Amino acid sequence: MTDSTESVPIHPVAPRLKNGPKTPHLGPDIDAYRAAHALTVADDSEEWWAKVARETLHWHTPFHSVRVGGFETGDIAWFPEGGLNASYKLCGSLGAPVSRQDCHHLRGDEPGDGRLITFAELL
Repeated sequence: MTDSTESVPIHPVAPRLKNGPKTPHLGPDIDAYRAAHALTVADDSEEWWAKVARETLHWHTPFHSVRVGGFETGDIAWFPEGGLNASYKLCGSLGAPVSRQDCHHLRGDEPGDGRLITFAELL
């Protein structure tokens, strides 16, 4: 009998996360979290999602619809007219970094097939 278990790397917890977050993402307590969750699943939840999307993401092409289609028919799409660049929010939130500083580790499909991307390349 052979052991076919693959070796999976184990990464240590980042020091800033060792004691958990300082405050909940939605809070300040479980009641506030539950109230916020109720807004995300209500019949008129698209208003909430539109507000959050506009407040937290930079849209280079504005969206008009929050959701079209459905899970039942397999044609669901979120913010279909909108366009954004996920790296824009990342780079903007970090201030004005040195342009050659590494910003993101792009992982490929195969081990060793990846590269580091600098802020200059993203912007």
